[in-house]
Amino acid sequence: MQNTASLLADEFPALLARLPPDLDLDQLAIEHRAIQRSRKIKTGTELLRLDLAHGPGGMSLRDAAGWAGILGLANLTNPAVKYRLDISVDFLKAVTDHLLAATSASQALHWPGRTLRLADGTCISKPGSKGTDWHVHGAYMVSTISGPAASRTWN
Repeated sequence: MQNTASLLADEFPALLARLPPDLDLDQLAIEHRAIQRSRKIKTGTELLRLDLAHGPGGMSLRDAAGWAGILGLANLTNPAVKYRLDISVDFLKAVTDHLLAATSASQALHWPGRTLRLADGTCISKPGSKGTDWHVHGAYMVSTISGPAASRTWN
């Protein structure tokens, strides 16, 4: 069983302190329509916390819903957590873009003639299948020749 986030060792405030001071999570969440009516999840900070608990935190939808209730973030069902994760994709991309821009502005990352490429893959099987039915590969390339331009390719 994977060790997930706990209430006793809460490092989220330390993570927030490491974010750039000009990063307005609430404004990004509203701009990218991740928060529209602010009923249960009211702020971009709460949404980021929920997203990180499910993704990198390793929590299932059920665990994330229960954890959010225990923390006092919101009382959510499993489908409500999934819905919020689904609509927060553009919000998370904007946060990542902001963090990368802040990093590249403060450090010399120009490597003439080099390209950074991140790749991952997985295998998918149909229900009842005895082996692998599909291979899914994804790559993200950042070219450093003409600045921090990014492109996606899917095989």
